[in-house]
Amino acid sequence: MNVFIFPGQGSQYGSMAKKLYDKYNLAKDLYSQARNIIGKEIVDASFEADEQLLMQTSYSQPAIFLYSFILFSSLIDENKIKISDKDFYAGHSLGEITALAASKAMNFSLALKFVRFRCEAMAGVSVENGMMAALLKPDIDGCKKVFSEEFQGSLFIANLNSPSQISVSGLKNAFDSFNAKYQKQLFLKAIPLKVSAPFHCPFMEDAAKLVARELEKYTFNLENVVKVISNKTAQPYPADLNGVRKNISDAIINQVNWIDSIKYLKSNNFSSYVEIGPKSILIPFVKEIDSEAMTQSFID
Repeated sequence: MNVFIFPGQGSQYGSMAKKLYDKYNLAKDLYSQARNIIGKEIVDASFEADEQLLMQTSYSQPAIFLYSFILFSSLIDENKIKISDKDFYAGHSLGEITALAASKAMNFSLALKFVRFRCEAMAGVSVENGMMAALLKPDIDGCKKVFSEEFQGSLFIANLNSPSQISVSGLKNAFDSFNAKYQKQLFLKAIPLKVSAPFHCPFMEDAAKLVARELEKYTFNLENVVKVISNKTAQPYPADLNGVRKNISDAIINQVNWIDSIKYLKSNNFSSYVEIGPKSILIPFVKEIDSEAMTQSFID
């Protein structure tokens, strides 16, 4: 049994859709459907070489979702991967929506519409001096302690990616102070992330409220949703409609707990991971968390 995993924002690159479109017959059909669902301009951005355009949340998230889902579907269509009822699914941030679609907990059309709404809600949040940064080789407990004691309400751990990498969201002036005081003591290096807002923290509360209201229109296949790992809880989604909706909306203001997600899967005897997306982002995290894991990635 496999765990199919899907990356989130940051895995995009210019002209990425063209590769799939030229290679797979199914891709032509699904990209055509996507144009009818969310519009030609949004979809065709991932066919263009404009890297700056794809840095914008409103374009990058639909592009990544489409690439990952279409590649997954095309690989199945051409018998390059096989799926079974025992497989599980997980994704990082946006990739969690791809996982819901791949597992058939959501159908393609509704998932794409939701991705479009979600990214617009997130992009619409204006946080003056908001930022995100990756911290390499962090003392995770030490960072948590300092954030709660010295930077409460201004800095948050957004992503627990692996023992050697976390992401931080918050206000730039607070982060600059933290960086100046604690670099070398609590982490080796900070790398600014090119994002439009401080995601996965309470600054995104307005977006989470919009998403929660939007999700009242959506239904899910509750038999399949339990095969998907929630970023928020690091456990499978509940077979409960309101619980599913709450997990998805709360994920916008909660950290992505990738470390505990992989630990949960390992404790339940999953050891084979297949990453599908524009770039292989998650496999190194998986290998660091579970050194015995068997891994494979498909990027085209």
